[in-house]
Amino acid sequence: MKKRKIVFFDRDGVVNLEDSPYGYKIEEFYFAPYFMELFLKLKEQDSLCFLITNQSGINRKIFTQEDFHHLSAYMQNCITSCLMMPLRKKGFMPKNIAFDAIYFCPHTPNEVCECRKPKSGMLLQALDDFNLSLKDYQTYIIGDKDTDMIAGLNVGIEHRIYIGEDYVPNATHHIHSLEEALTLF
Repeated sequence: MKKRKIVFFDRDGVVNLEDSPYGYKIEEFYFAPYFMELFLKLKEQDSLCFLITNQSGINRKIFTQEDFHHLSAYMQNCITSCLMMPLRKKGFMPKNIAFDAIYFCPHTPNEVCECRKPKSGMLLQALDDFNLSLKDYQTYIIGDKDTDMIAGLNVGIEHRIYIGEDYVPNATHHIHSLEEALTLF
């Protein structure tokens, strides 16, 4: 029997197209091509999906935690709206259609914390919150920076999927788009 999947997603540059630095405005949030198709495939497989994102714009006073939560609620509602009918038609309705949980680090690179990637605090928090042991699951992280790959490597994430043009040494897979990620699941 195949193990259930745990998939950690970075946000900016993976879930959404990062058109502006420190994106926090709904009108500037655009889902990346093939994100919904990939997310639908994962939810059809009853995967647990977590968002882990560095959001130093909060502590830089560019936007507030309330702004972040507002955008996160918008994102979750969009995912649910897009995937509800396709999942219903397949006859499977997961406990949570959107991300199972969202974790964010508000700290700047100069602040000492355990949550800012490449540290693994957000991943460890998700595993603890959901009482998950990595050995019981197929594990993935999808990100567009080596810091995402390092955070995954440090907790033992098996599949570390880097989206981008560069080579990053801590990835197990290098892809150029989420369309390519569809073949990995």
